Amino acid sequence: YDVVQNRVVKFEALARWTENGEVISPFEFIPIAEELGYIRDLGQLVLEIACADMNKLKQLGHSDIRISINRSIEELNHEDPQNSSILNTIKNAGLSTDDFIVEVTESIPLEDKPDVQHLLECLRQQGLQLALDDFGTGYASFSNLMKNTVDILKVDRSLIRNIDTDRNNAVLIESVNLLANQLGLDVIAEGVETEEQLNQLKEMGCRYIQGYYINKPAPFDSAITLLQ
Repeated sequence: YDVVQNRVVKFEALARWTENGEVISPFEFIPIAEELGYIRDLGQLVLEIACADMNKLKQLGHSDIRISINRSIEELNHEDPQNSSILNTIKNAGLSTDDFIVEVTESIPLEDKPDVQHLLECLRQQGLQLALDDFGTGYASFSNLMKNTVDILKVDRSLIRNIDTDRNNAVLIESVNLLANQLGLDVIAEGVETEEQLNQLKEMGCRYIQGYYINKPAPFDSAITLLQ
């Protein structure tokens, strides 16, 4: 949600699994998919569905909405920069790299994966924007930010949760916004759940927010209703 334009400008494609009426958490099935080697198939399926949804968005006149897709380092490690399945899927759907954003979570330091770094550079050269997800946790740190080229920082919800009571978190978010502005990056605050958090983030200069305060994850048709 863009707090300056007061409208939805991006969606994030999230994998959900319901079995016999029971919802299975992504925190349960994603690690299993990674362990058994199915994460690339799952990522490809999500991208194909996102492409179909993007075409529906355009048919409904929402040509200025972008969709973010998530990719793990493990998935990207098997991508061919000269024959990228991500770019091929987008192209085959009759869409453009301007329609999508790839979100990467650094489960391992990117400097340990030079091939992935090269791939990300190639994707970006083709016009695909990159977002660094879960910034402020794990390996997604200031040091890696300065070494790797991205377009968007997504500040992890763990830092947003207590900004009204934890001065350290508030100072860190202010610092992230300041640094991002200097580097020409956008910042998205994740996990915004209250009006108080929204107002404080606006005061800090954070333009984009995501979280339950705007809406909980929803099926595509419900998301379209929200957009309209």
